Parts: sequence; structure tokens; C-alpha cells
Amino acid sequence: MSKRIVCFLVVVLSVFCVQANTDTRTWTFKDGESFKASLTSYDKENGTVQLKLNDITEQEYALEDLTESDVSWLKKWRKIQDEMTIALVRVGGDFTHSQTSGERPVDYYCYFPSKYADSIEKLPLLILFSPGGKGQRFLKRHIEAAEKVGFILVAPDVFKNHTPNAELAPLFVDLMVSIRAEIDFDEQGLF
Repeated sequence: MSKRIVCFLVVVLSVFCVQANTDTRTWTFKDGESFKASLTSYDKENGTVQLKLNDITEQEYALEDLTESDVSWLKKWRKIQDEMTIALVRVGGDFTHSQTSGERPVDYYCYFPSKYADSIEKLPLLILFSPGGKGQRFLKRHIEAAEKVGFILVAPDVFKNHTPNAELAPLFVDLMVSIRAEIDFDEQGLF
């Protein structure tokens, strides 16, 4: 029975556009103009993306107007979203994506256990660093354990082995500012 549900979800996700509201990042048109907006939907079949500007105005853009880097990011985002949807059906909880602000934005991914929404007490938060700087994939490996123990997980991209600390320090400061602004967690339980 559960295999049928998972197969059904995979089919639904491949036919319909994927919806989100937490994927704020910097987007760039092919002409070089950049802007910050939240991804609200991505329709691969029709070649469009719906972006929310200033948390107010939604605008649809053709993928052909965006840089190859943005289109590549969308494809990767959709694949991860599909994988996470399947994992969340099995485990429970919620998955989000955010991006730090600053000179060099860092994408980071969050898993909130199912008890996060109903918990009176703030939950602990564990920051995961992938040795290869692939936060979303690293996070996916740990959601089952986080669900069992009730931890919020955050996994940023960029932070990887053999990167000089001097380069990472300002990015880590930006990450912590963003986490504290976006997530309600137990500061004494920050790991």
C-alpha cells in the first residue's frame, strides 16, 4: 500500500508544477539584471517559473529569460523537492529552503520534525555540514533520526572540507543571522 502512495506522489509531482513559498534567492536575467524573489512555483512542462517579489507581487517568468545557472538550480531544486516529498510522506515533518543575504548568499535547507508546529517548548537545532558542501542531500540522510528525537536540522551548501576558515567565517556569521531570524528554536540546544 505505501509503495502505491509513493508511486502516486512521484507521478503527481512529475505531471504538475511543484509549489513552494520558502525559496528566496537572487535571480538573474540573461541581460545581467538581478533581483531577490521567492520561488512560488516551477512548471517544467510549460517552461515557466512564478516568483514573488518583495513578499507581495507574484510574477511569471519564462525560463528562457533566466541565466543557465538559475535554470540549473531549478532543475536541481525540483529533483530534491521530489525526493524530499517522498521521504516526508514516509517520515513526517516539513522541509524548507532559504538563502542568506549578504555579499555571497548561501543556500541552506531545513527540516522541521512533525512536532515542531504543535510544540509548546522550543526544539533544539542541529547544523549539519556536508563534507562536499551539498547541504540538501546531506539533510535528507538525517531526517528520520531528527524526526525520532525532535531536532530541527539545518544544512547549508558551500561549507565543505578543505575550504579556508577565513573564507567561511563571514558566511557562517550570515548563516547564523538568517537562522535566528527565520527559525524559532531553543538557543540552549544549538548544536
